[in-house]
Amino acid sequence: MNHFFIYYILAFFIGSIPSGLWLTKAFYGFDIRKKGSGNIGSTNVGRFTSRQLALLVQICDMLKGLIPVAFVMYVYGSGHVNSYRIAFVPVLGHCFSIFAGFKGGKGVNTSIGAYVLLNPISTIIGIAVYFIIKRLTHYVSMGSMAMSASWVISSVIIYSNPHQALLAFVLCIIIVLRHRENITRLMKGVEPKTTNMMK
Repeated sequence: MNHFFIYYILAFFIGSIPSGLWLTKAFYGFDIRKKGSGNIGSTNVGRFTSRQLALLVQICDMLKGLIPVAFVMYVYGSGHVNSYRIAFVPVLGHCFSIFAGFKGGKGVNTSIGAYVLLNPISTIIGIAVYFIIKRLTHYVSMGSMAMSASWVISSVIIYSNPHQALLAFVLCIIIVLRHRENITRLMKGVEPKTTNMMK
């Protein structure tokens, strides 16, 4: 248990690495938190830099979720309950980065990275839902929230493992709560239509 507590800390630390903030400063010389929505995720980065950098941020954010889960799966074995217990931690680290004043992104890309090894089928379904909703509405936020909701539905239908459904539900709640401002803007009709990048 002591070892696993250390894994929690390391997972939060890895998730806290502010890829969007650091890469934007390194390549463009400005603080992405002072642009647009102030978010450090790939969507805001893509609005003010380039699609290439946004894609790099997206990949880095996914790896932040994938690496801790892959490590715990290696230590405890595939399907062990600890793999599900660790998966949401880097997502929280991404949302509340210790390197960015406990502010961060909205957890979508990091959730994908954390979830894909544990539930690849639901992850693929969710990504398909994202692109369909984004295509129909032109809102990344709606696509992201729909994706997380589809994880909950598909995990219940496809798997009998309660840890699958619980993790999907937790990730969905985190993503929806992190999109509170987007939901308000959508209701007011002022949410900006944007790129294909997730956040």
